[in-house]
Amino acid sequence: MVELKRAIFTGGGTGGHLFPGLAVVEEFQDRYPKFKPLFVGSERGIEKRILKEAGFRHQSLPIRSSSDLKQAPLSFLSSYWKSQRIAREVIRTFEPEVVVGLGGFASVPVIRAAQSMRIPTVLLEQNTVLGRANKWLMKRASKVCHSFEASLPAGKVSHQHVVTGNPVRKEIQALFNRDKRSSNVQTILVLGGSQGAQAVNRMWLSVVNEMGAELNSLQIIHQTGEFDCEMVREEYRERGFSSITEPFFEVLPTLYRQADLVISRAGATTLAELACAGLPAVLIPYPKSVGDHQQKNAELFASRGAAQIALQSSPDDSNSDLKQIVNDLINQPLSEMQSAMHSLAKPNAAKQVVDLIEEVIQVR
Repeated sequence: MVELKRAIFTGGGTGGHLFPGLAVVEEFQDRYPKFKPLFVGSERGIEKRILKEAGFRHQSLPIRSSSDLKQAPLSFLSSYWKSQRIAREVIRTFEPEVVVGLGGFASVPVIRAAQSMRIPTVLLEQNTVLGRANKWLMKRASKVCHSFEASLPAGKVSHQHVVTGNPVRKEIQALFNRDKRSSNVQTILVLGGSQGAQAVNRMWLSVVNEMGAELNSLQIIHQTGEFDCEMVREEYRERGFSSITEPFFEVLPTLYRQADLVISRAGATTLAELACAGLPAVLIPYPKSVGDHQQKNAELFASRGAAQIALQSSPDDSNSDLKQIVNDLINQPLSEMQSAMHSLAKPNAAKQVVDLIEEVIQVR
């Protein structure tokens, strides 16, 4: 078997795409002490921040979002071809044994370049719905690793398409075997997420305002996103609530251990983490997600009894659905939801992905 020394991970743009890649890198490093990853992706600040904090090298590309294809086609195509030229040079210089696509528009020029250079490519699909990038790229991919059966072409596993689950980092994997908490709600964790956090913040604060004393005995931990933090803190202070409020938390596993119920978007990587932690959730799908994938992710988890769904409301609409769901859940044991969420976990997904990559390299 070829010893893996170098791999390129491409895509990102959001933590939801990047964190599965980081989980796979951890598994590689456990198996191959000399292994070196290179991340190639977009110029978005969140991507650079996450990779800098993780200590990994990042090559950004001038690629524009695929949403620009209709609005500014010439600019989009110019950025695409420039990005592909850069990607080919990076691949020649770095000499990876494999290129791993993490989803997102930035993965397309790199995976296309690798495929044209006959470098094996492996794609990770996090959602229940195939992303646009992976749809374009999967035909020539060596393997496509799916988180859910729902995203399989024609709904069938094949030699090329395998359900591995969505890779999570080791600190998240460790939550799978944690001691069970009380089935009664004592701590609520609110995760706005990197997209649309302001709408989640607004909806949740409306519930806090309406429920008042009913939530006073609970601890609230709230990730607000970068824009709303001071406003949210002030709202809690005015209402006399005890809360831990930050723009972003770097120690989510610790907070998962404390929480009993989560209010969250329905991003696939967040759901994979909540499943490992066995944390029941109230999901507020981001209504502008590509292919409505957050709604479909949420529906799958709700159909298994692991979550309930509250649709995003406009600023002028009532948040009565979210209020009613929260009111019901804090007044009943959540043991069945905990078990249902736990049953959806795939803590060994990163190991399965690396096993498949080794298989690809071995038969190269």
